[in-house]
Amino acid sequence: MSRSYKKTPVTGLTGCWSEKDWKTEWHRRWRARIKDAVREERDPPLLHEVCDIWDGPKDGKIWWPKRSSWSNFKNIVRNGRVGK
Repeated sequence: MSRSYKKTPVTGLTGCWSEKDWKTEWHRRWRARIKDAVREERDPPLLHEVCDIWDGPKDGKIWWPKRSSWSNFKNIVRNGRVGK
């Protein structure tokens, strides 16, 4: 694999690993409301009417500015601790 590890020093800001469950849930609610709106012949709901995207488990991204801090992050992800 040519990209077997993360090379860009950008990561999510929280300790959660994935937003998959949260995204699946709110997309399901949004699609259900869109189907209801189509059935009742009214305008579909806007995204912010169904879910507040700021309530998700990740709060944006962080750029690791220095090489040393990025290598520390990779060690934390791999081993659960800082250092070699």
